[in-house]
Amino acid sequence: MLKKIKQGAEEAATTAGIEAYYLQGKKNGFNHPPDVESQIAVMREVREEIPLLREDISSLLNHEKETAASETKAGTDFMTMSDHPSQHPQLKTIMQLFGTLLATTSSNRYNMHAMVEQIKEEWKSMEVVDLKEIRVKQDQMNKSWSTKRYWDKEKKNRKIR
Repeated sequence: MLKKIKQGAEEAATTAGIEAYYLQGKKNGFNHPPDVESQIAVMREVREEIPLLREDISSLLNHEKETAASETKAGTDFMTMSDHPSQHPQLKTIMQLFGTLLATTSSNRYNMHAMVEQIKEEWKSMEVVDLKEIRVKQDQMNKSWSTKRYWDKEKKNRKIR
């Protein structure tokens, strides 16, 4: 019974020691070996860059949607002006062609907006999964590093005793 209590206390002390190293690393930044740190830096960059790219795309899509709305309005205005009874026949043809061109361009822009919006939504679900996976890998690495540092210190302390 005493042996089980002693073993439980040792396990609790080990777990607490490893957790202390982990929390210290979380607070002060983990100091990984150089070959590992470069890989973790890449994971951090990817994790931070993806949401920024998503914002850039959203901003671009909003701009494209506003431009398409302006083109639609301008196309409608040109078609309306071309129907004026006193309009010169050649100017009427030019206005109708330009109005049609604006309507076509606007339609293509709306289609592009819809397609990119759909891609963005699919990307969002992948992003959540992939970014979570990166965080899990980083956390596993940090926990492994904390465990290694704890056991290195314990090994050093036992040699001293």
